[in-house]
Amino acid sequence: MKIIKIVLTLILIPVFVYSQASLSVKRVDKLRKCVVRILVNDTARGTGFYISPLGEVATCQHLFFDYFNNTTNTNNFRIQVEQVDGIKYDVEICDFLFKEGYKKSSQYDYCILKLKNRVDKRFDFYILDTLSIKLDGSKIYSAGYPFGIEQQLITSGIISNVYETKQFIYIGKDSTMYKILTAYLDLTMNRGNSGGPIILQGKNIKKDRVIGLATFINSVGASQSDALLDYLKKVTGGKATVGLEIYGQNIANTNMLFAEAIANNSVGISACYSAKYVKEQLIKLGIIR
Repeated sequence: MKIIKIVLTLILIPVFVYSQASLSVKRVDKLRKCVVRILVNDTARGTGFYISPLGEVATCQHLFFDYFNNTTNTNNFRIQVEQVDGIKYDVEICDFLFKEGYKKSSQYDYCILKLKNRVDKRFDFYILDTLSIKLDGSKIYSAGYPFGIEQQLITSGIISNVYETKQFIYIGKDSTMYKILTAYLDLTMNRGNSGGPIILQGKNIKKDRVIGLATFINSVGASQSDALLDYLKKVTGGKATVGLEIYGQNIANTNMLFAEAIANNSVGISACYSAKYVKEQLIKLGIIR
């Protein structure tokens, strides 16, 4: 009898471990249907996901920083979402976010996109929820398009720490201090994952909820190189040919390439802002209840 119990234990343990470590086929299938790549003029900017059956998409506002700050020609600014199956839809930023909704979307780094032309289909979508300090250690998963690649990559992990931080936002000459629910994640994220859903794994797929948007990676090297990159773009007007040359090499251009390399390859801590702020905006707009 003891021999039989030992054998059964040895057989069942690998099965149990595998089932705990793997996402179900249904979860993977929903990620494939709901998570999209954000394109601007055919160039990858980040990740987004469907939040309603009509095809509205949530993502991060910082993907469109140049658009909101009028540093690009908005007349030639074509935004698209691309699904895993290769189907693309032309989308636009909700008008509300250029008016009274601008301040909050800037504070909490979210953006809502809508289809330019309605299509005769209902989209799979994710339900939004919120972060909570009680969720430390909880299982999460996500998907996105790091570095703008065409393949959708799935990742999973846990919430390391949920905390509330204070930040300042500057709009014109005015500054406002606000609090924001943030979480550090033991989850793989890279540039290009921004705007992707951070999904709290429930007892089953019907209980899964998006509790955050992949927002930033806390990396000293990346932030410093970003500052250098912004400075060089400012002093050269974004033109690589402007600046001092040594031995025939343009120093500004060399430094810009160096800064980009550091920023894109710096190791850091993945983090997200709570999805509650997007949810509140969607309720106000009547997109969800």
